[in-house]
Amino acid sequence: MNNSTENNPGRRLLEEARNAWTALAEFRRKRRRCRDFTFGRQWGDVHRLSDGRIISEESAWLDAGRVPICNNLIRQLVKSIVGRWRFDRASSGGDDNRDARSFEEFLISGCAAQRISDSADSSDYINVSPARLIFGRFSAPDASDCNLIGMLHDMEPSEIMRRFAPESKSGFRNLASRLAAISTQPASPLATAPTPCCAAEIDFMQTDTSGTLRVVEVWKKEYVTIMRIHDPKTASYTEEDWSEKAENRFLRLCRRRKNAGDEAPVLRLDYVPRWKGSWLLADGSLLAVMTAGSHPFVLSLYPMVDGEVHSLVEDVIDQQKSVNNLVMLLDSVLRASAKGVVLFPTDQLPRGMTWEDVRRIWAEPGGILPFRRTSKNVMPYQLNQGGTLAGAGQLLDTQMRLFNEISGTNASSRGSASTAKGAEMMNRELEQASVSIFDLLSSFEDFLTRRNALLADHENL
Repeated sequence: MNNSTENNPGRRLLEEARNAWTALAEFRRKRRRCRDFTFGRQWGDVHRLSDGRIISEESAWLDAGRVPICNNLIRQLVKSIVGRWRFDRASSGGDDNRDARSFEEFLISGCAAQRISDSADSSDYINVSPARLIFGRFSAPDASDCNLIGMLHDMEPSEIMRRFAPESKSGFRNLASRLAAISTQPASPLATAPTPCCAAEIDFMQTDTSGTLRVVEVWKKEYVTIMRIHDPKTASYTEEDWSEKAENRFLRLCRRRKNAGDEAPVLRLDYVPRWKGSWLLADGSLLAVMTAGSHPFVLSLYPMVDGEVHSLVEDVIDQQKSVNNLVMLLDSVLRASAKGVVLFPTDQLPRGMTWEDVRRIWAEPGGILPFRRTSKNVMPYQLNQGGTLAGAGQLLDTQMRLFNEISGTNASSRGSASTAKGAEMMNRELEQASVSIFDLLSSFEDFLTRRNALLADHENL
């Protein structure tokens, strides 16, 4: 750490936030993979070919002249569970689209995060993408033992001025000049992306939205000494931060009470946590600092066993890949069964043509296998050896059943055709599916309960 960082609290805090962000790189990578599988980008895993090249599965199929097929069971699974959850919430009058999107994220990444809004409407809140979330190490699923938490914002300069500009003219001009200097720095390539959201990893320092600047919000737990004062004479109890001035004021009161023959108040010093929130620019400049009894974030990670996070989507990715590979295998067998391979004498290759030319011409109905004939009587002919499924269809059925069992759902819970006979059997299937994901649902409901409690505390401020 250089001297400028040591002497600048803003830069020191920014560096601490960056270190926490970097430590979460693997968490964000797993989340991107689960997100890609959820939305149909299921051939992105890389593997090593026999020639040593490391390419994606999609590139391997394209090099072989095939377009990989995606049978997205995961998306239907997520939509069904979110739909069932919203249906149950709507029945009790508690449906909210923001909570539904947060629940969808919870299924995809195993992380749900919201922030109480700073707006005048104290009952408002926003969802926080895990791609923008910053937090330090903790072990409790509800992050109750977290000591650092925050997020990355992209704000327009006018919004930064409105929220954080000092009242003095000099402070206003200084902030405006700092924003102008930062605005001249190169923006992230993602800032010119035409899509409203960025699918790739965003940069910690550079904004990914055109016309905005990166603002880092960091809340850090600090411990302060407070004075707990009980006054028997007035039957009152007060608390205030300790300072030498405050303690001297208390001692003077005690002396006056003693001289007057009255009972003196009782002082007890205590060491309590306090959250300090800071908003920083990319150059480490502090925009604002505030303290509060708690930070404004609500966070839940699932299942958070020994620090590990494993979402519902992650549990079924291997089955999804097996289904896709089996479908591609079946497609290959059907292609091979539809036509055979051509045996073509090498000395009968037309003058001026290459084997690539012949293969291209023959590509639509079949392939070409050149061979050297031993007799002039051997003419080109087609070898048609019908393919066989070799149990691939049964294996596909097995993988589909395993997908349902691992996900904890069944046809009834997904709204698909069920083999259940009668209302009683249908209700039993729905109950079994609910039991399988009950822990997941309960964890998210606990998250909403803590969010509502934080909203209530915010309203009472």
